[in-house]
Amino acid sequence: MTGEGTYLDLNFLINGGMDAFLLMLTGRLLHFSVSRIGLLIASLIGEIPVVFAVTGPTVLVIFSKMVVPLLMVRAAYGCLGLRSCSKAFLGFLLVSAGLGGLIQALWGWVQFDVSPAKATLALALHNLWVLPLAAFLWWLSQTIWQRWQSEMFHYQASIYDVEIDFGENGDILQVKALLDTGNSLRDPLTGAPVLILEEAAAAAAMPKELKEFLQLPWRGVRDPWPFLLANPDWLKRLIFIPYKGLGGENWLLGIRPKGVCYQKGEGKTPFKATVALVGQVLSQEGAYQALLHQEHVQKGADDA
Repeated sequence: MTGEGTYLDLNFLINGGMDAFLLMLTGRLLHFSVSRIGLLIASLIGEIPVVFAVTGPTVLVIFSKMVVPLLMVRAAYGCLGLRSCSKAFLGFLLVSAGLGGLIQALWGWVQFDVSPAKATLALALHNLWVLPLAAFLWWLSQTIWQRWQSEMFHYQASIYDVEIDFGENGDILQVKALLDTGNSLRDPLTGAPVLILEEAAAAAAMPKELKEFLQLPWRGVRDPWPFLLANPDWLKRLIFIPYKGLGGENWLLGIRPKGVCYQKGEGKTPFKATVALVGQVLSQEGAYQALLHQEHVQKGADDA
């Protein structure tokens, strides 16, 4: 039996464990959630170059090393959109090249898997151009990374933990909300500023009767008010909020919850808000699921 066959299981274990560690570390740095199933799938995908290194031709090894990291990032973080996937991919490459390369160098230095006779490092003079090129690529990647990180810190400073109590027969929903200075929506009857919330996130905590209303064909109707007038109980809790979109004037379904509060640091601050549901995802990275009106924070702090 060849040496590769003898230690292939050990290569799988070391490579899979290192991939899982680097993916978790990158997720922590980017504040991306990593599921256990996604991490397992990504680690298994990362074993493909190991298999090709033993059984496949060189061209497959090179191709897999270029494509496999993309597949691993997609499986681990479930990122959507070009920007979020690019951010995750670049972060994984930087962490892998920095920390992973250091560990690999130390592994070879202490000679765990090579004999002293084979532990040589040679760099010909005509290959010295590799060093400045590698340094430039590292500097460029770090610059882009730092720019993305500064944007992330800006977002983190504007993100609040929000609790929404939908009242009787409903649950308390906990979401992340971004303070959006461009949000100018108000409740047309009470004048309360509107908290915009993803419908998919709200569905987990809404009472049964509100979920039933969402199934009615009021979307896209020029005048949806007859749907509310058909049931007086709905008028107490629901309202249609007009807004102007690309297709002209439309309506958002508004819910008047029992209570809403936000938390930034220690303590919770209650505030008044009408919750408007939207069907689209607000953050491709999953960083937040709601948008706060600036008066929510201002008046909430003043009332507190």
